[in-house]
Amino acid sequence: MVFILEFVVCCLGTMDAVKLPTKEMRKNYRFQMTRVHVSTKWYSPYTAQELGMHDDIQEAFDNIGAGSLLSMNYNTYPALTSEFLASFATNIHKPNEEGYIRFHLGNESHTMPLARWNEVFGFPNPRASYRTKDLGVEQTWGLLTGQRLPDGALKIRDIASPLFKLILRILGNSIWARRENSRPNQKEVGVITGMLFEPNFYANLGLEFLHHMLAYSAKNCELWFGGMITKLAMHYNVDLTRYTSLAADFIDRPYLCQVGIIEMKNEKTLL
Repeated sequence: MVFILEFVVCCLGTMDAVKLPTKEMRKNYRFQMTRVHVSTKWYSPYTAQELGMHDDIQEAFDNIGAGSLLSMNYNTYPALTSEFLASFATNIHKPNEEGYIRFHLGNESHTMPLARWNEVFGFPNPRASYRTKDLGVEQTWGLLTGQRLPDGALKIRDIASPLFKLILRILGNSIWARRENSRPNQKEVGVITGMLFEPNFYANLGLEFLHHMLAYSAKNCELWFGGMITKLAMHYNVDLTRYTSLAADFIDRPYLCQVGIIEMKNEKTLL
């Protein structure tokens, strides 16, 4: 069975010269490499500019100190994503906790605190802890949809404004990257609370990304956040030319049509 897995890994990119220090990490790496890695889908300022939304989106993300997310457009490297997930560990559960983030990347071991992690990604590092109810989700959801917060799943299609639909798609393709991002979680809606009412914003985006990866690290499902790991690899000057890559994807017009944010009719865009 191990031989078969190693053969599959070789077919996916000759293991890209990844060397992990423990047997458990190497086994986990083989598992991560057999998963489907999908190019991270990034914000397209050009598309947003054409739609007249870019300035508002930039202001919204700047309000929460996360404007850097809008300029990311990195390729995905399955071997680096797998190396990270195979070795990733953290004991940080709340923003105000002291602890570590430990991982292996580019055949080297790294450890950093949460503040440094956020700095690498260009995110703020709020120390306040919060509960979901503190995010003003009920009020924000009512403002976005004109409806009460449902007991079940939230749905982007219920939001009236194309602008906030697009903002949630940006979050659902990066910090909370996943296939099914048409149903935002309450923390994603809470980010919009911060964009609209800055003093009430306490979400630690770097920590949210850590917890999202941790939740998906052992699932046998597609991985959509590899481009975010590339950002981390570049911080450590990893030689990306040694690894097989998937080209960056973008939240462009075809995607926005696909998810129902815009409609094309007679070559004209309808919001």
